[in-house]
Amino acid sequence: MVLPKIQNDNEIWLIDDDPMELHLAQRFVKLSNLKNELVTFNSAEELFDCLDEVGSGKRQCPALLLVDIRMPRMSGFDVVRKIRQNPAFMDIPIIVMFSNSDRQRDVNEALEAGANAYQVKPQDGDAYLELLNSLV
Repeated sequence: MVLPKIQNDNEIWLIDDDPMELHLAQRFVKLSNLKNELVTFNSAEELFDCLDEVGSGKRQCPALLLVDIRMPRMSGFDVVRKIRQNPAFMDIPIIVMFSNSDRQRDVNEALEAGANAYQVKPQDGDAYLELLNSLV
C-alpha cells in the first residue's frame, strides 16, 4: 500500500491511548527527516477538540493524521468515520496504524472508513524511521 506524502509544514497529529507509543513516536519523529512538529492526543475527545479549532479557523489543518485502531470509547475506525463526515476535513491524509494486525478485514475497514492508507505498527526503531522517512 502506498502511503500519502506530507505536502506542507503543518503539524502531524497522532492519536493513541498508549503513553509509551506516543513517547516512541515523538522520539522517532525527532530522529527522522520530517520537518513537521508532532502533536499527540491520547483520546478521541482531545483530537476532536482540536479539529473544532481547525473548523473555527483558530488552528491549521494537520499535514497528516496517524490513528491507532484499538482505543477505549471510540475505535480508530470510528474516529476516521467521524472525521470524514465533515467535508472540511476530507483532504486530511489519514493513515490508520499502530495496530499489530495485518488482517485484510482491518485493512478493508480502515479504507472503507475513509483512511488513505493502513500501516502495521513498526516493530523496531529502524522500521519506524523508514516509515516516517517514507512520508517525506
